[in-house]
Amino acid sequence: MEFTDANDFSELIGILKRAGRREVSYDRLAKRLGMNSPRVLAMVFKRQRAPSTGLVKSVCDYLKVTAKEREFIYWLAEKSRRELKGTPLASLDEKIDRFRAVRSMTVQPSTEIAGVKIEISPAAPETVRKKILEVLREIAFEAQPIQPSSPEGKAAE
Repeated sequence: MEFTDANDFSELIGILKRAGRREVSYDRLAKRLGMNSPRVLAMVFKRQRAPSTGLVKSVCDYLKVTAKEREFIYWLAEKSRRELKGTPLASLDEKIDRFRAVRSMTVQPSTEIAGVKIEISPAAPETVRKKILEVLREIAFEAQPIQPSSPEGKAAE
């Protein structure tokens, strides 16, 4: 399971706990994330506490994510915060769904991105196809820019 499969930040913590062959403890995961308190992770996982900006940053650093993936993780954190407060989620869910759709794009011999039809030769080497896919994903993100909500929360734990 990939971190992009998470529907909110608590699920992301669950995915990190189950990474590898067996589940790791909150204590061990907290140490990997450079945190002092495993209790904070447990509370976030159980949806008893919103993730702090410091926790979100630690998770992003631990996963070594790209800038776009970092935005996605901040959206998951914001979604968890809003769920705890009982505030609307629709616009955030749209951003998360859009990220997943663009990330799962594949290059077909004929692909349309942002209203532009791209024709790719079936004889193109795989490395060329991968580079084209990378560029097309970036174009798709730029076609309808999505700005993450400014992260709320406490300072790093």
